[in-house]
Order: sequence, then C-alpha cells, then structure tokens
Amino acid sequence: MKTTESKLQGTQTQAVSVQPKGKKASTATSETTDFGRVMQTLLGKKSAQQDVSEEDLFAAAAFKVIKELHGVEMARDFKSAFKLARIDKPATEMFPSNERATKEALNFFVKSTILTEEQAAQVRDIAAQACQLDNRRAIWDEYGKSKSVTTFADAQVTIQDRLAQAIGDVGSESTKASTLSKPSYSGKAADAPVRSAGRRAPRGVKTVG
Repeated sequence: MKTTESKLQGTQTQAVSVQPKGKKASTATSETTDFGRVMQTLLGKKSAQQDVSEEDLFAAAAFKVIKELHGVEMARDFKSAFKLARIDKPATEMFPSNERATKEALNFFVKSTILTEEQAAQVRDIAAQACQLDNRRAIWDEYGKSKSVTTFADAQVTIQDRLAQAIGDVGSESTKASTLSKPSYSGKAADAPVRSAGRRAPRGVKTVG
C-alpha cells in the first residue's frame, strides 16, 4: 500500500539521507546485523537475498526507534501490538499491510497514553525517512508494478546506518528516562486489541497517514 506522510512538519525529526533506488549497499555483510535481527523477529525475514519492501522496513525501523529511544520493554509491547494489528486486517487487504499495522500500533500507544502524539510522530517520521528506497515520500509494498524492494542483506546494513544517524540526532538519556518513568505505562500495552480508527482504504489506494 502506498501512503504519504502529511504531518512531517512540526516534529523535531532530523532528515535522513535517501539512497537512490537500485543502488546496493557497499557494506552489505553476510553476518546478521542488529537491524537484521529485528527484521527476522518482527517480520520473519531471514534469507540474505530475500526481498524486503519499504513497508517492511518502515515497521522494523519503528520498532528499532522505540527500542532505542523508549526502551526494550516498550519495544516488545509494540511488537505485540503490531502483530495483532496485522492479524486484524481489513477485508480489502489481500495481504496484511505492515505500514497500516505499524501506524495502528502507534495510534494505540497514543490512545493508551504510553506515547504522546509528539513521540509517536517522531517514531513515524524517522521510520518513514529511513525506509525509503527511492526518492519519493510515499511507502510502497512488494506487490504490483509500483513495488519498492531491496534485499535483506542490503537493507540490514543501509537502514541500520540511517537509523543510527537519526537516532543519534534526537535520542538522549534524559528522553529515555523521562519516557520509561511515565506512571501510565503498565508494560502490558499488547493485552488490549488494536483497532484502526475511521474507514480503511483498499490496498493500492493513496491515503494520507
């Protein structure tokens, strides 16, 4: 599914440089990186030559940002909420949209007062910028003529490097401490079902995220 990010303005997220589509990561490695392990556990992607889409990378990047800025426990709960949202897909989706599931999980965190709207927007914006495989702002899946994919081997290096730069720009120990000490966070976010708000658009239709 292709979407555009309409709320990039007003956040403190630093821009992440976009690698031109089709350009392979020169530092690709046969060893699994930390971001590679995130893709394995969150998405089940394992083979070095297996295709990963911008939607896949968006979901994995959001998990990584939450883990680095807000802690391991919250990242685990995001993973659970994300997987529930994938299962609870609309009838119009032939295959679960990782972009939709990521946004629904983040929206659930906001409604549950686990993250503020600003914190959730920061996660979305960093992930949306880091996942790009072309020079457009929208996020594509691996289906149809408009698909945007790369290999697991290249993605695990390229996206990890982008995230390290972006997270280094916005993250701090004080931010982590402030978020993790919030009394409203019970550590059981995934116990409640995730439901999307409003009408869902059919796969392949541009929507404003």
